[in-house]
Amino acid sequence: MRRDIVVGDASCFGCPVACGKRSYVASEKYGPMRIEGPEFETIGLLGPNCGVGDWEHIVRATQICDDYGFDTMNAGGCVALAMECFEKGIIGLNMDEDSLNSAAERIINLERLYNSRLGVSRKDDTLPQRFLKESMIKGNSAGETIELDPMLDEYYDIMGWSKDGLPPEEKNSHGPSYGKRQS
Repeated sequence: MRRDIVVGDASCFGCPVACGKRSYVASEKYGPMRIEGPEFETIGLLGPNCGVGDWEHIVRATQICDDYGFDTMNAGGCVALAMECFEKGIIGLNMDEDSLNSAAERIINLERLYNSRLGVSRKDDTLPQRFLKESMIKGNSAGETIELDPMLDEYYDIMGWSKDGLPPEEKNSHGPSYGKRQS
């Protein structure tokens, strides 16, 4: 790898180790690609785990994950699972966009009900104190902190949940019942 695509080292601020790598691949299909990485796990999971053996496609997949904020290791694992399911004929869901969104909403609601049963509540829907207490230093939000309560109210409203962040019972009508919700 070092010989084929690495053009330099990268490190966290102040770290002398420089374990990160800066890579470059000139691709006829995708054009010039510059990334930090790829890391060992990224190579394995987006590469051989998905049946990919060339740098051009591994680096492009890494770029796509970086652009969309996906963890490259999880993405590689998910893609490989989807490929395996397709090859074995397991994926046979014929879902339109509305059906897929409905299934996703049921999953989110069931997760929320399950977590509620374990004692997770609105107080746990938070951010690091630094974001809530320390003002932004520069940019359009300079001098501001995050006001979490209005954001939670809006999110819960969009989800159709109560002010405590709990889905109504009818939102659980298509899935298994986990018993009474805790408030």
